Amino acid sequence: MRIARRKMRGYGCYYHLYNRVCGFKSYLPFGHEEKEYAFNLINDLSRYFLLEIISVCWMGNHCHIVLYAPGTAPDLDLAAKRHNAYYAERGDQLNPVSHPAQLTTISQRMVDISFFMSQMQQRLSLFVNRGSERHGPLWDGRFKSTILDGERALWTCVKYLELNPVRANLVAEPGAYRYSSWGRYCGSGTHPFARNFIVHLRSCLGEVASRWSAAEIYAEFRGELARSMAADAGEGGEVAVAA
Repeated sequence: MRIARRKMRGYGCYYHLYNRVCGFKSYLPFGHEEKEYAFNLINDLSRYFLLEIISVCWMGNHCHIVLYAPGTAPDLDLAAKRHNAYYAERGDQLNPVSHPAQLTTISQRMVDISFFMSQMQQRLSLFVNRGSERHGPLWDGRFKSTILDGERALWTCVKYLELNPVRANLVAEPGAYRYSSWGRYCGSGTHPFARNFIVHLRSCLGEVASRWSAAEIYAEFRGELARSMAADAGEGGEVAVAA
């Protein structure tokens, strides 16, 4: 029996979204080309949806996305503006006067995590299947979602996500992994979701960080990653503090 996905209505909420491909654990369909395409795809979808992407990590057979979903849908004017800009090339232009019902549906979808994941997974499936001449479903059923509720839940989840490549023994430190948002920041000096990362992670740190600059937020997060890696290695006391 299909169980309705738990979503928060009426106010904003943080989510950890994740899914993996079907098949054996050794099946790794996401190589360099597929991961690069997936990052570009999420950036592209961000022009349409009003979901605020905070952190992303693509592994060989699964993905993690942390985002903020607004609690209310945009008004029809804003929905029309975003829709028309996104589909400008194909001439699919709508306005609130002539298309109120259609824009109402579009407006609701722009803040819907299920519709976002559906679009992302479908487009990535097509890319992978065409590139490898495979057929059939790519994903192992519905995506999973966890509501991040609590003072430090968001911070802890983003840290977990960015440490995935290290704990999978793909790299020695998270900044070296190209297909995570932190790795892209460390490699280029520009975070792919910079505004969202700074705004939302600053809120996790409370009043003490209310006046911190972006550089200070990045530095605090970098230190947190180092401390967690030291703890994973069994190093405590002065070593963890030094990290």
